[in-house]
Amino acid sequence: QTEHRNLIKEVESAVGRLRLLDFPVKMSGSPSKLGPPPALGEHTHEILTGLGYGDADVERLRRSGII
Repeated sequence: QTEHRNLIKEVESAVGRLRLLDFPVKMSGSPSKLGPPPALGEHTHEILTGLGYGDADVERLRRSGII
C-alpha cells in the first residue's frame, strides 16, 4: 500500500541515499517537502540560542567539547 500511494521517497543525506516514509496524508495542491534528516549538530546553535544561551555561551560549550 505504501508503494502504491508513492509514500516511499529516496533522499540524499550526509550518510548516503536513504529511503524514507513520506507523510501519509496527501492533499491536492500541497506537495511533499520531505528532505534529508539534519546532520548531527546541524541545529545545535539555533536551538541553544532559542533557549536563551548567548553566542559566547554556545562557543564555550563547543570549545569544552560538551557540544
